[in-house]
Amino acid sequence: MRSGDPLTTGSLGVGILVEPGISGRGLKIDCRVMVDGGCVEIKLAKIIEEEAMLGNGIEVRSSIPLGMGGAVSAFIALALSCEAIKNRLGSCSIKENLLEASKLAHKAEVLSLTGLGDVIAMVTGGGLVLRLKPGAPGYGEAIAIRDPELDRVFFTIASIERRITTPDMLSTMWDRIASVGMEAYREFQKDPSLERFLEISNSFSRRVGFLSGDVDNAIDRSLDPLVRRGEVLGYYAKKSLLVIAHRKGAEHEISRSIGSFVKRVLGIYKPAAKGFEVVGDMDTPGSS
Repeated sequence: MRSGDPLTTGSLGVGILVEPGISGRGLKIDCRVMVDGGCVEIKLAKIIEEEAMLGNGIEVRSSIPLGMGGAVSAFIALALSCEAIKNRLGSCSIKENLLEASKLAHKAEVLSLTGLGDVIAMVTGGGLVLRLKPGAPGYGEAIAIRDPELDRVFFTIASIERRITTPDMLSTMWDRIASVGMEAYREFQKDPSLERFLEISNSFSRRVGFLSGDVDNAIDRSLDPLVRRGEVLGYYAKKSLLVIAHRKGAEHEISRSIGSFVKRVLGIYKPAAKGFEVVGDMDTPGSS
């Protein structure tokens, strides 16, 4: 939902935070953002630098690469904003300071077209996060849904061939995502549970085109035996990521089953108990 103000622009929706998440720390380095050992140019870093004084750069470690749909850009925006706020107000471990950093991070995401709701979901944290009102923290509203089923589920996440950037997605697929997404959002609100999240996410993935063609058929065929045995609970795609929810112990068979048509299995994750947090003055661990 777009408004004339980036702080009130945002999205409604549902997502899940997983762990192990993304981690980062502030460092005196030559580049503003280093991701997994490589210096990256990212528009939101320039926006944050224009809005606030940056001292250190940040070094980020993530098992999910930047730009694939894992909310890495939102983490980068939060970590950079915390470095900027630290210079002016002190540590982001103070609630009020984290709120200010979150507003700046959300604004940078909106202006750079890298995200509309990941920042507020990240700072809300904890398993399934439902965004009730669009906008930055302090303007929007989000809640964590505590479904007991989250304690018994794991996620295998893999990269698939489809490549689309978030700016491209928001500019070329906006109308379709908004229309299908609002319908899915209302359906989820009728039964806000992990089971319905997986069902609706699968349908959403197909209807907007994240799951289609030969890859979709191959996933169905390969996972069908595991679905019938109750070991795979569901799956969906987000941009370039395939997310499979399953019981503990099924991950090895899943990896073998999907190995021929995914680019890479990125890892096995569980629902995060909490979201973005700051530990000490230099380290900024978080969840994606």
